[in-house]
Amino acid sequence: SSSVAGIGGPIVGGMLFGFVSMEVFLAVFIFAALITFTLEATMNFNLFRKESPTNDVQKQETMFESFKAGFRYVNTQPTLKAILWLALWLNLFFMSVSVGGSYILVTVLEIDPTQIGFIEAGGAIGMLLTSIYCASRKQIQFPLVIVKRSTFATATVVMLIGLPVLFPLPMIWNFVYYFVIMVLFGTLGVITNTPLGVMFQTTITEEYRGRVFGIIEMRSMSAMPIGTLGYGVLFDLIPAYYILFASGLILMALVLLLLRPSILEMAHPELKQTEGKVVTE
Repeated sequence: SSSVAGIGGPIVGGMLFGFVSMEVFLAVFIFAALITFTLEATMNFNLFRKESPTNDVQKQETMFESFKAGFRYVNTQPTLKAILWLALWLNLFFMSVSVGGSYILVTVLEIDPTQIGFIEAGGAIGMLLTSIYCASRKQIQFPLVIVKRSTFATATVVMLIGLPVLFPLPMIWNFVYYFVIMVLFGTLGVITNTPLGVMFQTTITEEYRGRVFGIIEMRSMSAMPIGTLGYGVLFDLIPAYYILFASGLILMALVLLLLRPSILEMAHPELKQTEGKVVTE
């Protein structure tokens, strides 16, 4: 459902923006938001909840105490700690694509709104196709190695976003280029998030899993407004291609630092044995 909404939403939004007045556009948005609000307000979040002794203990904890316990647990897990920091920086620097991509498409290249809708749908198409592919594959042997490679590739894609500003292309080629970029971005997002999700589910102790996911969500969500504000100012002051190129380089450096070989071997002890076996052979 998320992929269908991600594919259809930008396309329908782009077409509406191109063919109807701003008043009608906003009226449709408000109506859709009211439907969402009504559905969420009538949901029963405890419908399938099962009571257990653990639930009783957690009920006695305040939210602050629960977060403290989660942070204490994370500090005892070096691999998990590195992943949490990586998630924070990823969300921060990915805002360069969210803010910078829109700025380049709308302000610099002046691409038609309908085409922008199709370009943004490319990310959801990449996510959908890659999710189907990942679901049909067996479990990844070294998830963190895949995360390192996919994040490195994502940083490369971030650096490539500003190229049409430096080397102008015909409008149709701008559309094709950015559509492919968004498909790649969505594809790499799934390749990064799927192994991480598997790792979290299999390595985090059950009683701390909810707290750790809460910490991950909190860090990720806090990075987004900071990144939006920061990049909003930067794109007004510095040419877009410099910002995107620098963001990609910094992201590469962070990946090399946070997912260094010692962290990978800590997460996958069998990786060192495999490498030793390959060298011996």
